[in-house]
Amino acid sequence: MAHQALLVEWGRLAGWLDGQRETLIGTRRLRSAAQEWGESGADASFLLRGGRLEQAASLAADARVALTS
Repeated sequence: MAHQALLVEWGRLAGWLDGQRETLIGTRRLRSAAQEWGESGADASFLLRGGRLEQAASLAADARVALTS
């Protein structure tokens, strides 16, 4: 309830979240893919390819996103 009230009353935060939604989703997907790759023992079949790799590269090139190892 408090989170909803914050979003309704604080338009700047809501606008920022809407504007960054795709970046946030992409970051979560990349984190999940990295975790799966690590859990697989660094199996090459878990590496990103094609469109998913392009999305990850685009996300990494975005200066607003800080990716960790």
